[in-house]
Amino acid sequence: MAWIDDSLGRRKNPGNRYNSNQVQLRVDPRDQLDEKISGLSGKVAQLKQVAQHIETETRFQSDILNQLISSYLKNM
Repeated sequence: MAWIDDSLGRRKNPGNRYNSNQVQLRVDPRDQLDEKISGLSGKVAQLKQVAQHIETETRFQSDILNQLISSYLKNM
């Protein structure tokens, strides 16, 4: 004996009577995917900012090292 779903998401027992103790909820999985995609998009934007800060810091430190090496070689 199987339960039957009607078009409203209500469940009928095999005797075609509605059971008031049971409710069926249908959620569109695309809505959840859209939320996850938006969240991931935000994380990607944050990672891009971090990468840009790392690049800036790397260039700054590279310039300092080059100046130190140059200064050291001049004073030898």
